[in-house]
Amino acid sequence: MIKQIFFERGLRRLLLCVLSVLCWQGYAAQYITNPDSHGIKFKFDQDPTTYKASITGWEVSEKFDGILEIPASVKGTTLGYNITVDRITASEMTLEIRPNIGIKKITFASGSQAIMADNCFAGETLLEQVDLTNYAGSSIPKECFKNAGVLMNVIYSPKITSIGEAAFAGGSSFRMIDLSTTNIESIGDKAFEGCTSLETLKLPATLKTLGVLSFSGCPVLESVDFSQTQLTTIPSQCFRYCYKISEVKFNEKITSIEGSAFNYCLELSSIEFPASLTNIGNTVFQDCWKLDVVRFKGTVPPTITNDAFSKTKAIPTFYVPTDCGKKYRVAMNVGAKAKVGQSNTILASACVREELKMSKYGFISYYLDTESFVVPSGATAYVITGQTRKNGERYAVKTVYSANEAVPAKTGFVLQATANATIAYEVDTLESAVKLIGGTSLMKGTATDNTFSGEDGKYFVLSPNTDGSTGVGFYFQKGTNGAKMTLKPHQAGLFIPKGMEASAKVFTFDENPATGIKEIEQPTTNNADDTVIYDLQGRRVVNPAKGIYIVNGKKVMFN
Repeated sequence: MIKQIFFERGLRRLLLCVLSVLCWQGYAAQYITNPDSHGIKFKFDQDPTTYKASITGWEVSEKFDGILEIPASVKGTTLGYNITVDRITASEMTLEIRPNIGIKKITFASGSQAIMADNCFAGETLLEQVDLTNYAGSSIPKECFKNAGVLMNVIYSPKITSIGEAAFAGGSSFRMIDLSTTNIESIGDKAFEGCTSLETLKLPATLKTLGVLSFSGCPVLESVDFSQTQLTTIPSQCFRYCYKISEVKFNEKITSIEGSAFNYCLELSSIEFPASLTNIGNTVFQDCWKLDVVRFKGTVPPTITNDAFSKTKAIPTFYVPTDCGKKYRVAMNVGAKAKVGQSNTILASACVREELKMSKYGFISYYLDTESFVVPSGATAYVITGQTRKNGERYAVKTVYSANEAVPAKTGFVLQATANATIAYEVDTLESAVKLIGGTSLMKGTATDNTFSGEDGKYFVLSPNTDGSTGVGFYFQKGTNGAKMTLKPHQAGLFIPKGMEASAKVFTFDENPATGIKEIEQPTTNNADDTVIYDLQGRRVVNPAKGIYIVNGKKVMFN
């Protein structure tokens, strides 16, 4: 037995010496069988200077099961070394050698050092799954799986940080691309272009860059969510011809959306941009036929190039932050050559709006610092200029602004509209539309957080009535006794100078009696028999139900 072992070792050494000589004489090409052969045989060439092998092709037997496993090492005979496969190059492992051999699954053995190269498995028509769990490389190379028509499932290694140009282009069987658990930082140009069955896309939090046309021509993709990514730029034509996209969510880092990025997203009807956005390129949303609502969060308008929103079905309505409408109209070049819609010129009132939220009582105070406020349909605005007494009650003397009349800039006012409604309004109209105040306003407003104090008089804020009735009135702010008031941005309060203080008793939140103006609307009667009745919001009532009403200037309880 011992002699046999020594004999085998001696024979092996002799064979290795002979093979070594043959290698140096240029006879390094060998065929070997994959340890887990799956019916496939690899061919390799040995480099005698490095003792490393390169796979140069393969052959398949009748028992080939469609699984191509890249081994961790190739068992060589030259000098007895285990010869590591350290690279599979474009010329060494492409289907040009033996096209369409029926590969259904590609996997890498544990410890594999093989690195795929450009076009490595392009055009493999039966390939269904690629398992890159043990793949040693950090990138999926250019056109590696291009036009792999039935490829549906790719398992990524945590080492992979980039997907190369057109790596999966033409992957017509992808219905979902889920990269959310990967460490992908970069997706190259055209990486997933023409994935015609792709419906769902999940991007990773690590993603920093997208390439041009990276998801172009994915006609059934339904939505795109950038909110968890690190992206700052959406590149040119990135989602062009993605007809079914109806929702796009941006992160708060996006600064630029480049030309035609969402061209022909036919189902996209609304979009909201983050405050970080500084640039919208040419024709970005061109031919987005349903797009009619565009919202901006930034107080500084981005640069908006020509035709960014052209060829939409109608001119979109642009909703912008409070007191920013004028700046946005300038940025959009409104009134000059059109940058939105299909017409040659656009009036400001046709597309730029701001919004506010009404209280549950149907009244709010409001203030614009740089723009006039155009009262929308169904609303009424009041600027208080004084007070008057009627039947023992104090009421506001006010200038009333009806629909389409404009309250001047830098003027606080009270707005009455449908309770809890979100109101869209126009700003910065022609001077002829601004209605002058009939007197001196007693209202103070602010564009920022601000506290008013130190004047000779009393300060009041708009608050719900404290007597249990519906509606609102002006009251001391809690704990101030009228000595000051603190307002949030775009709110207004009331200042009553000394000598003009009302005498009607009201009830404040801190339960101290004070003076103030109790109702915004002034109830009036049209006859002497007191048959005209108003509710606490000043609306005429014909058949009052149970509750408190105004009759001849007096509050009356109906049971």
